[in-house]
Amino acid sequence: MSNRAPLVSIGMCVYNEERFISQALDSLLSQTFRDFEIIIVDNASEDATERICQDYISRDNRIRYFRNATNVGGAKSGKLALAKSSGKYFMWAGGHDSWHPDYISECLNVLENDRQVVLCYAQVVVIDHNGNQQQLIEDAIDTRSLDAFNRCRATIWGLSRIPICDPINGLIKSDSLRRAGLRNVWGPDNLILIELSLNGAMAQVRKPLYYRRTNRDPAKDVALWTETYLERIDPQNRKKRVMLTYSRMCYEYFKIISNSDFSVPKKVRLFADAFASICHRWWRGMLFHDFICAPIRLFFGHRAVYVFKRCVYGLAKSVNLYK
Repeated sequence: MSNRAPLVSIGMCVYNEERFISQALDSLLSQTFRDFEIIIVDNASEDATERICQDYISRDNRIRYFRNATNVGGAKSGKLALAKSSGKYFMWAGGHDSWHPDYISECLNVLENDRQVVLCYAQVVVIDHNGNQQQLIEDAIDTRSLDAFNRCRATIWGLSRIPICDPINGLIKSDSLRRAGLRNVWGPDNLILIELSLNGAMAQVRKPLYYRRTNRDPAKDVALWTETYLERIDPQNRKKRVMLTYSRMCYEYFKIISNSDFSVPKKVRLFADAFASICHRWWRGMLFHDFICAPIRLFFGHRAVYVFKRCVYGLAKSVNLYK
């Protein structure tokens, strides 16, 4: 690559992605927009991920590869990818997803022609492990034409509606993203979007251009899913005896709002919106994980929580309350 910085940087944080990473990289390298770099941060993969990445580096000099000596988690890997980037725009890319060839060009067109937009993403198609299309996600967050206060409100409530925080995988102004924090809590992507809403608008291209692969194995032990997610963010989470999963996220919502430039009455309104939206979306998780499982973990340890959760999920499945 020349010494000139590319317009777009793509950060790909991976761990044991040998099955799909070739498809993901081929999809990105086939973009009609060409002025980009791919920064791969390998979180100490134990499979063939490194070998596959090295093969792609030898074929395309837009790819750079960094390997962590140990598993430091997704939060630190994401920060490293952003720190190594040099583009005006940044985009996170999963090592198991795919993109339409026009994804970057369509999102870039919106960002370059509307100075108020700090993040642009496209409609999402959910695909299975074999690439078969399962669902088109219709819900969206688009805050163009709104002022900062109403952008923040719309983002808070929008995050309670969409099934997964797909907008975080859009194209983002790097300067705005660097001002947002990547936190070691449940829902770090939600918190980034709340902070971005204070800096500018979010836009959606109403075309299905992003293919998100369902990467959760239904055969895996569901009783460990929440803990596994938190360990992917930071492996140190497995050692914590106090783990208020959703309450901590709620606290971070409040902290972002508290640090904003809004007046006190507007902050109070946003506090109420944040609390109501979190309870609307995650009240079951907050009740189960924070008010029931957290005391069990504190007094009896992780093993007791695991046994308890297995019994609860098993009972719920037996009466068709959980699938």
